[in-house]
Amino acid sequence: PCVKKVGKQWYQRRVRGQEETTVETLLSFMNLKELKGLAKNLNLKQGNKTILRSAILDKCNKQKTLFGGVAETRKRIKRSCCTIVGDMIRVGETALDKVLIASFPQYSCSLEEDDKDSFTGKGNLSRILLSQFGLARSFPSYKISFTKPIFDSSLSLEAFLNECKLEARCYAEIDKSNWRGLQDIYAENIDRFRRIVEEWSSLTDLPADFHLLHYTEHYILARVMRQCLAALQRLKMYDSAVSLLRLLLQYKLMVHRRGAWWETLSLIQDFHLKDRKAALLSAEEGLRDPHTTHGYVIALETRLKKLQPGFTPSFTFQHKEVTIEVVKMIEGDAVNDIKSRRFYVGYEGGDVVLLDVEGVVLNYYINNSGFKEGCHAEGSIVSTLFGIFCWDIIFCDVDNVFYNQYQYHPLDFFSPQFYVHRKTLFEERFELLNQMKSERLNKFIDDSWNLHYQQGCVGVNWDLFNDLAQCQRCVTCMTPTKLVGMFREYLTDPRLKRSGLPDLSMWNIETQEFRFVEVKGPNDTLRNNQRHWLKVLNDIELAAEVCHVKAISRKRL
Repeated sequence: PCVKKVGKQWYQRRVRGQEETTVETLLSFMNLKELKGLAKNLNLKQGNKTILRSAILDKCNKQKTLFGGVAETRKRIKRSCCTIVGDMIRVGETALDKVLIASFPQYSCSLEEDDKDSFTGKGNLSRILLSQFGLARSFPSYKISFTKPIFDSSLSLEAFLNECKLEARCYAEIDKSNWRGLQDIYAENIDRFRRIVEEWSSLTDLPADFHLLHYTEHYILARVMRQCLAALQRLKMYDSAVSLLRLLLQYKLMVHRRGAWWETLSLIQDFHLKDRKAALLSAEEGLRDPHTTHGYVIALETRLKKLQPGFTPSFTFQHKEVTIEVVKMIEGDAVNDIKSRRFYVGYEGGDVVLLDVEGVVLNYYINNSGFKEGCHAEGSIVSTLFGIFCWDIIFCDVDNVFYNQYQYHPLDFFSPQFYVHRKTLFEERFELLNQMKSERLNKFIDDSWNLHYQQGCVGVNWDLFNDLAQCQRCVTCMTPTKLVGMFREYLTDPRLKRSGLPDLSMWNIETQEFRFVEVKGPNDTLRNNQRHWLKVLNDIELAAEVCHVKAISRKRL
């Protein structure tokens, strides 16, 4: 209905066949899969979106054909692009702004940090439209219930969207690696941000509707300042970076970033400013901060041990390590000065195949370590199983978290209040899971899978397992108690805890054995969040280890 209404206005037009539509514009509409297909047809090397678009445009502008010059090549590529893109609706920027302002509260209130489309609302509106045509996950069912509007007036909505435009400008500068442009944004807005910090510095406890503060102009401005921080470091403006870090730490509403900021502050003071005393104090203060979690505790303890030799870290866990040797390692040629990912030669049924490092280890564990099945899942195995077992709790009736029928998660999902608001329900579910035997556990998975399959939910990847039966075999090998242990850790911070889990999940239904495997190729080392998860998994008695792949000979393609 929205598209049809928009279509009656002057700013709608069909892209196909329009003479003013350039190849550059058509390429900007194409996703990575479509770009790769076009590049393959044009006999171009593969790469990321930027590389592919550049290579295709380069072919447009340089290559001649037997039937004509460069212009003929460009027309042929443009026809191919039009065929791939198909019929589309282009909405002018001015019109799009009006649509977003009118529709944001109703259709586009899921705001993901670090998602370049979500802060403009375009990504959410696209998902809504794609779901109508069966091209995206359908939306789950839940009760829309709120007593407090996201925006208390049209003025607050407009101010919020203006800040979103500023953030879009930041991302545009980052895409161009224009750090001076980001510095200009910093200079234009730092005084305004300083006044906002003064207003919020007295905050002691997070309010119950903390998640709604994410939809305020001051929160988006804090996100803008976080982007500017990277530019100040790139430009070696370390004194300004330290001042901005202290302001961000005083702001208090972006709690999930605090550990990273303490780590960055201590590092700059120690390594760049050579102020070991200040770095020591920052590391100590960061460790006292209750919002410093996950791998940031390990990072700060490591720096504190360096600054204060007598300090004893609380993290002393030693993980199990395995090393396997691969006969040949093949490195891809450089693509526009960017190294392609390394591949390894493996053998399946006597045939030589190219595998990435995770594929090598997956095959090794299946062929040599007694495991029958496995998948390269990383954190999605925890978030997917969490969604399957706790779907009804995620989408239960809580005020001021569901504002429209187009949400893949409640608005408080990434806030500290997510667990607090549903504590009783989660504890009852965990107690129930702990008491489940294999048959009842499989029945629970069966019911949830069949009821919600292919519906969208944050973190749930329905393509992770080949089918329902494989999911049931995986969970059976984990056992309910260990599953609950993982869920409890994930719930402490779903935003951060979805990263750092081992690459591979391996299991054998015959022996009831399950193992996580973190894969490390040559010259690769563990990150702190990975070390954290290895310790958590072993604490709950879920076997987890690190597998190092060692190449004993090399060959270049």
